[in-house]
This record gives sequence, structure tokens and C-alpha cells, in this order.
Amino acid sequence: MNHAFLEGDREFGRFSIVVPSVRIVTTDDGHEYRIKLDRLGGLNLAMLLDPGETMPESEYRGVFSHMFETLGLPAERVDDYEFEYTPSNW
Repeated sequence: MNHAFLEGDREFGRFSIVVPSVRIVTTDDGHEYRIKLDRLGGLNLAMLLDPGETMPESEYRGVFSHMFETLGLPAERVDDYEFEYTPSNW
């Protein structure tokens, strides 16, 4: 991420920020959705449900598509990802 120092319209310096990873979290209808991006281009999508709870695939894909769109990422890419259910006892 590059930033410039400005005085009026005149640029007099620049600096860069390197972020090793970023996690974007939102909640929708009481469920938490996470997108994690790392500096190497890795992407991880996760959704948290209560133990034993299920949700239609179209619903969680819709939330992730909206998150992608809000971040300026191509929303249709969500259709390319496979989601796995990881049960929890907690």
C-alpha cells in the first residue's frame, strides 16, 4: 500500500506499508464470516455455525459474494471455492 505526503497539490514524499495478512470479519443473521488474505496471495474463507447447525449453500455463498464485492474483488470467484464442514463439539 503506497501513500504520499502532500502539501497542497505538491507531493513531497512517499511511504509504503506492507501488511503480512489481513482478516475481514462480518456477521450476518448471527453467523460470523471471515476472509483471510495473506501477502503471498493465499485466501481462506470461513464461516462459524453452532454445533449441529446447517445452512443452505446459497446463503453462505451469497454473504461471501457480497463481502468480495464490497472489497472490490470479483464476486463470481466465490463460486470457484469448495467449502468443507468441520464439526465441533464446542
